[in-house]
Amino acid sequence: MRDLALGLSRRGHRTSVYAPVLGAMAQELGKQGIVVVDDLRQLKDAPDIIHGHHNLPMIEALARFSCPGIWLCHDWTSWWDQPPRLARIHRYGAVDRTRLNYLTRTVGIRAEQVVMLPNAVDLARIPLRPQPLAKQPEHALAYTKTRSQLPILREACRRTGLRFAALGRGVDAETAEPERELVRHDIVFATGRSALEALCAGCAVIVGDGRGLVGMVTTANYETLREYNFGVQAFVRKMSVDAVVSEIERYNPQDALAVATRGQTEAALEGLLDALEQLYAEAIQSCATMGHDEDDRALQRFRRQWYPQVRLSIFRHGQRIRSGLRFAGLSRIGQERHK
Repeated sequence: MRDLALGLSRRGHRTSVYAPVLGAMAQELGKQGIVVVDDLRQLKDAPDIIHGHHNLPMIEALARFSCPGIWLCHDWTSWWDQPPRLARIHRYGAVDRTRLNYLTRTVGIRAEQVVMLPNAVDLARIPLRPQPLAKQPEHALAYTKTRSQLPILREACRRTGLRFAALGRGVDAETAEPERELVRHDIVFATGRSALEALCAGCAVIVGDGRGLVGMVTTANYETLREYNFGVQAFVRKMSVDAVVSEIERYNPQDALAVATRGQTEAALEGLLDALEQLYAEAIQSCATMGHDEDDRALQRFRRQWYPQVRLSIFRHGQRIRSGLRFAGLSRIGQERHK
């Protein structure tokens, strides 16, 4: 969301961000002129379009403002990532083939409502590499959300003479600027958007984490891995020291450079912004002919489906989920909107 907000702002759009809980990222955006709120009542101007990634904030925004939205699916395992079926959501985006199949086959959204919107990287954030990729790899980095694979990666690097480091949530070392570390390494172990960031930073990327090992990204398999967002859903095998050593030995700086060049061309943020601007315009035009009765029925169906589950989740985990607690006022907010 940071990259999208800043990218759209650079194109002249007035962009605001809403999240139930704010942290360091909100402060970063605020310093760059992006309005960030944890209460929709703080927004002085109603938006023309709502771009949602999680269902509760999305439905709160749709209930608050009479405008259309689009939904982008990043995950299918968490209840808060399950897409709301609302009339004003013009299109459902999927970051890869796995999410697209989930939306159409599991959720049952019509295929014509779903569009592929692969992840992108803001290339302007990536600094120049201090040195080109070494002929023989010297530095390896695990950029990861999981930790169970780290002993295996560390041992594989020891066997192959690589200096090993780790970054990310899996090692309690998150950073808002991972690209500054990525450009200092020859090999990066990562999955998903993290793998794409490493690839665009000019690294040789081995896809894998605590769930399993896919392997080295090459010019031969790049297209398939990109289609599946460099995730373990593409094809996976058990993570082992011998398997990782085998992938490290496939290191080829010339091939890695060719992969990085293709990734930088196809995954540049500007391409995603072009696609989003087109979807936004289509959604705004489509919403102009939509009746409020259809919209209200969809909102009420969503409230009946999700509110009991939200309450159960809050009490089960003993957490005060602010978005969930405010969700009780959804029907009231919707009524106020039409007064």
